[in-house]
Amino acid sequence: MTLGEGFPTPEQCEQAPPLPQWDDFPSVFLPAENKGFSVDRFLSEDIDLSFDVEHPLPWHPPICDRLADNLPGIDDIPGIKERHALTTRNPDPHAIPYLMKYGEVEAEIGQRISSAMKKGVGPQWLLYNLAGLYWRVHGNLFNGIECLRKSISEAPEEWRDIPLVNTASLLYTAGHIDDALTLTLQAVQVADHEPETNFLLANLYCGKGNLTGAWHHYERVLAASPNHSAALQYLTALACHTRPPHAIRHLPTCQNQGATEEGVCTTDGGCQEPEDNGASGDEKTELEDMINIDLDNEGEEVEEEDSNSSPKVLLITESQTKVSSDPQGPDSAKMNKQIHVRIGLGTEDATLTAADADAETSPDGPAVEDDPLPDVLLRVRERVASPPPPPHVCDRANKLSDVKHFTSTWLSVSAKNIDLSEYLVPNVGSGVPLEEPICSGDLPASMHTLDHLAGIRHRSLLPHFPEMGLREALQTLADRSPVPVDQMSTRIARSLAKNETSWVVATAAALYWRVVGSGERAVDCLRHTLHHAPRNMKDIPLISLANILH
Repeated sequence: MTLGEGFPTPEQCEQAPPLPQWDDFPSVFLPAENKGFSVDRFLSEDIDLSFDVEHPLPWHPPICDRLADNLPGIDDIPGIKERHALTTRNPDPHAIPYLMKYGEVEAEIGQRISSAMKKGVGPQWLLYNLAGLYWRVHGNLFNGIECLRKSISEAPEEWRDIPLVNTASLLYTAGHIDDALTLTLQAVQVADHEPETNFLLANLYCGKGNLTGAWHHYERVLAASPNHSAALQYLTALACHTRPPHAIRHLPTCQNQGATEEGVCTTDGGCQEPEDNGASGDEKTELEDMINIDLDNEGEEVEEEDSNSSPKVLLITESQTKVSSDPQGPDSAKMNKQIHVRIGLGTEDATLTAADADAETSPDGPAVEDDPLPDVLLRVRERVASPPPPPHVCDRANKLSDVKHFTSTWLSVSAKNIDLSEYLVPNVGSGVPLEEPICSGDLPASMHTLDHLAGIRHRSLLPHFPEMGLREALQTLADRSPVPVDQMSTRIARSLAKNETSWVVATAAALYWRVVGSGERAVDCLRHTLHHAPRNMKDIPLISLANILH
């Protein structure tokens, strides 16, 4: 499915619902029919009972024998390892239609599955997978996992993604999002083309705050199944929630003019001669350093980073030097590519890149300019050239998923042996109007509150980016049992009103605003924390601040 250059349109964004919370996405079920199996036959013809005839009584649920062997890579997952602690849940509404297409009464379908298992018809792993669906519909997660473990253990490798995805979806309904993500990634390694697998992975990534990964897999769903309405709905909500791809600006490419001359990138993609600003060579050397990186360009791919997430680079030039005198031409000669990156150290008359110029006139609003790096971090004097890694290192690295993804982190005050519940008012009941913890933003500017940093000064320009992966941390701030976000917000707000100078409560308030997605409010609370916290406690707000400004 081609979304088009103008996606999303303003009309689509007006109609798009907000992104769900991390535990509100629909679950999925990957049916064996996707692999060409005739499941209907196993539950009717193969047990000598058509669907027009009701199975004789008594009806018994499909009980799976306990798997004695340990499943490597499966049984060490926390949600499966501690499956005895899983409580009975309400029936999974997203799984019910998949079960009810095999009959009209759940108990009768369960007996059909039991009869097929006893007669040994069809692949046993497939019947265990159906039994797992039966228990999932009934909300018995323990029995569901037991049947799916049997299915995983007996399924051929090429079809193992079916029980893996269904186990992941079951664990997601139980609130184990990290375990579900682990199993889904295993399923993708078996088969990465299934729409439901990519849909589940996109939902999990979205719940974890990896919006880039979610975007990619929603697009994969629509490429394989253009009529997948839920994927289109969430992708539209995601696109309207974040900056869409067509608004992302990359640094323009620039070819240098000659081996020793420097070029300045321009907005039309060309180069122009560098202007002489009157500074001497010594002054330029003192203001700017060159970072030279030797790269072997054989088999090399250079990916352009999103200009919103990469450091501001004032000048990029490339030069190639032939290191072989082979007369057969450049194709047979080994080339050494030097990338010269000139970084300005905060001079007011530094050359702006095209991306900087665009940002000033961008209709999306001004962007926050990052502060220059300290001079000590820029003085790289040595050329670094390392040999290519051995194949086994590359194989291991290729198994990593989305290595560019930034994962939100939060350091709790409990790491300092502080019990946050002692600083909060008693829990409020349900039905209480929402109160939000607003920290005063009129603290005097000082080095303690880091107001010399551009991201702090211009915090009103920070993008709206909810860190949904931290929602569970917010809900369990004061107790192991999660409470609704609204109740926790009200509790923090009342505690802050009771003690306005408490840096502990302000830390909790900053976490709330990070989950909601207001960077400005979160920074206000972290300034409050930095202003009042003891010196040996300032690492807590600093880590949160680094996450927000990343």
